[in-house]
Formats: sequence, C-alpha cells, structure tokens
Amino acid sequence: ALEHHSDLKEWAESQEKQESKVIAFPYVRWMFAMAAILVVGFVIFTSGAQKPELYLEIHSVSSNYKLIRGGEMVEDVSLVQQGDQILVGEGGQVRLDVQDQDSRIFLMSNSSVNFMNRDCNKINLQQGEIRAKLEKQKNPFVIKTNEGEAEIIGTEFSLSDKGDTQLWVTSG
Repeated sequence: ALEHHSDLKEWAESQEKQESKVIAFPYVRWMFAMAAILVVGFVIFTSGAQKPELYLEIHSVSSNYKLIRGGEMVEDVSLVQQGDQILVGEGGQVRLDVQDQDSRIFLMSNSSVNFMNRDCNKINLQQGEIRAKLEKQKNPFVIKTNEGEAEIIGTEFSLSDKGDTQLWVTSG
C-alpha cells in the first residue's frame, strides 16, 4: 500500500503544474486613457458653457439701496449675479442696464427683488415696482410676483406688487 502511495506521489510531481495565465489586453489601457481624456475634455467644455448670456450692470440712481450676495451685504458691485437680492429703500431707485443692449430695468422705491438664474432674467419681485424698457429678447425675462408671473420678450412696461399685482404695458 505504501508502494502504491509513493507511485501516486511521483506521478503527481511529474505532472506539469498548470499555472493560470493572465491574459494581457493592451487595448484596455488605451480605452482607459481615452475615457480619461474625454472626461477632462467634457469638464473643460462644460465649464466654459456656464457663463451667462446676459449681464445686468448696476447703475444706482440713488444711494438708498442694498445688494445682498450670499447672505452678506456687499458694496461696489457692478454686475448682478444669480442669487443676488436688491433692496431699494424709501425714495431710492436702481437702474440695471442689460449689457450690449438698449434695455433698462428700474427698481423703484421700497422694492425687493431676487435674481433666480445664471442670466438674471428670472426675477422674483417680492414687493415694490419694476419699470423696464427691454429690446426683443432671445429668452424672455420672467418676473414672478406673489400672484403670478409675466414673461417679457421685448416691451416697455411697469409691474407692481404692493399687495396686489398690476401690469401696465406702455409699448410693445
């Protein structure tokens, strides 16, 4: 029985060990490299696409206003950004010019507005009055009040929310 066992042992040792071989796929490395390049390119391309199409420049008609950005009152700001809030005090007035256009927006006395999107053409009129003369726009200005919203493509108007919403169209 011992002899039989040693023969089995010799036979097992004489067999070539079968090693599992790792099959290399050189193109997999290239695929990962190409995927990384595509991701980097996408990030670079989309980060440039995040710039606003419209810029609203602040021209104060009076000094009786405050601009709130990120929860902090800021001064000496020339362009409105998404999330900004402008509070116009008693007797105050703020003029906003749409850059590269003959369009103006006036925030009248005792007004409070928030700018809701990147282009600042979506405005939440919390209270007060907005008067504007807007050229024809590719994307409408949307002004939201407590009672509704108005889409303005290009016109001269006044929109007021002093307890109830009123809209006057002067031309357009």
